[in-house]
Amino acid sequence: MAKIPTPKIHDEFYALTKDINSLSDSLKTLTQDMKEQVRVQSFRAKQKSDSLSILYDVAKSINQSKDLEALLSHFLFTLKNLTHAKGASVRILTADNKLRLISQSGMSQDAIEAENCVSLEACICGASVTDGKIKSQPILQCEKRIKKSILNDDSLTTIAVPMMYRGKCLGIYNFYVHESALSEREELDGLLTSIGQNLGIAIAKHNLETQAKRVALMEERTFLSHELHDSLAQTLVSLKFQTRFLRDSFEKREFDLFFKELSALDNGLNKANDDLRDLLDHFRINMDERGLIPAIAELSQNLQSENNIACYFQDESNGMTLPPNYEVQVLHIVQEALSNIRKHSKAKNVRIMIRENHKKWHLIIEDDGIGMRESLAQVVSQSKPGEHIGLSIIKERANHINGTLSIESDADEGTRISLDFFVKSKSSFDSVINMPAIQAVSPH
Repeated sequence: MAKIPTPKIHDEFYALTKDINSLSDSLKTLTQDMKEQVRVQSFRAKQKSDSLSILYDVAKSINQSKDLEALLSHFLFTLKNLTHAKGASVRILTADNKLRLISQSGMSQDAIEAENCVSLEACICGASVTDGKIKSQPILQCEKRIKKSILNDDSLTTIAVPMMYRGKCLGIYNFYVHESALSEREELDGLLTSIGQNLGIAIAKHNLETQAKRVALMEERTFLSHELHDSLAQTLVSLKFQTRFLRDSFEKREFDLFFKELSALDNGLNKANDDLRDLLDHFRINMDERGLIPAIAELSQNLQSENNIACYFQDESNGMTLPPNYEVQVLHIVQEALSNIRKHSKAKNVRIMIRENHKKWHLIIEDDGIGMRESLAQVVSQSKPGEHIGLSIIKERANHINGTLSIESDADEGTRISLDFFVKSKSSFDSVINMPAIQAVSPH
């Protein structure tokens, strides 16, 4: 607003002019203040928008990423740009309480080698791990500890951002920044804390997945060792004794006994070969990518096409799915049952039925074959090494999912195997995988 020239004569117009010009100055100041407020609020709105965008990116990446180190490296550069850092690094906490370097940006080669794997003692990162809070200190203190230059800029500040999960620190982000760069962003600590917590979930998810895979591998190795002992190892021991009898009968010129033992040895070798092939087939089975139901359907079709046995699969799962560890055990049970039917039952027809009702599952596998002696059905839960190998496998698999197994069989009346099991609520492993990624601290 333009000012009015002030009259030289001090009359009533003079006072009015001064008042109008004073009002003009006030309006100009007010306008400038409003523009500044709009600019500040727009900047804050953009900050919050950028912060939410980063948080949603973290959430999306946690649920989709299969590679933990790639995920942490990706957000290393995102957070480096966010903090206007000159350099950055990310480390995860190892089982022996050391910080292993995963990725870095801008650090000197000497610093990378010196900090490839460091202990928590006398270190800002160690303090951040212990307290679970963001810490900072001059970069000179870090360089003094490792006796190496990190970024060739002694004016920088080191910031340590912990990645937390359930009160435990699982890793650390380090940023090397100028203090002036941080002062331009409000509420940065809150955002970094929130991102650290969400990335902590990603590390916990990865650790639990790795642990689950390790446990599953050990369990499969245990199953394999048991079955090798109960079948192939027993047969090989028997063959060893038969070769001794064969040698003795030959030395004694008892040729009738010799040829009898030779025939038994040949039968034993055939049995060992069959046992080994069955074990290879049992542990080579692959789960259909679509899940348990298509995998059982494929086993059913294979039995029918390869053995001239009519096989009917009745799916009453209502579209419900099982956790992966349950799927594997149930599939192995079905496979072993069908293998026994193929080898021993002389059946013409087989029926497989699986049903779900409020997390209670019921599996039936029945055939119209020659059946089993009653004593075999009674000793399913007491199988000894070398006896009823297929039933022993089925029993062990059923126990693994806390299932109730029953076998009904009469001579010439076929065999019916029933398995009932209940799927418990989601485990801590499932809850971590499906946990909402955006939680705890959010930018305000």
